[in-house]
Amino acid sequence: MCPACNKSKALKVIPTFIFLVVGCRLSVVGCRLSVVGCRLSVVGCRLSVVGCRLSVVGCRLSVVGCRLSVVG
Repeated sequence: MCPACNKSKALKVIPTFIFLVVGCRLSVVGCRLSVVGCRLSVVGCRLSVVGCRLSVVGCRLSVVGCRLSVVG
């Protein structure tokens, strides 16, 4: 093979390798962000449940207050 042909192949391989490395790193970053998002979703779900329970407690207190105002 001629030296120019080998140089041409090397120039084609280098960008491919760079894209592979960058793509792999971006994939790892995306995976980590996905884990963070999942954990935040779990926290958000738990906070939603707490908020719902507080809403129920508030509703019950409102009913008690209404009954007391009728009696009083």
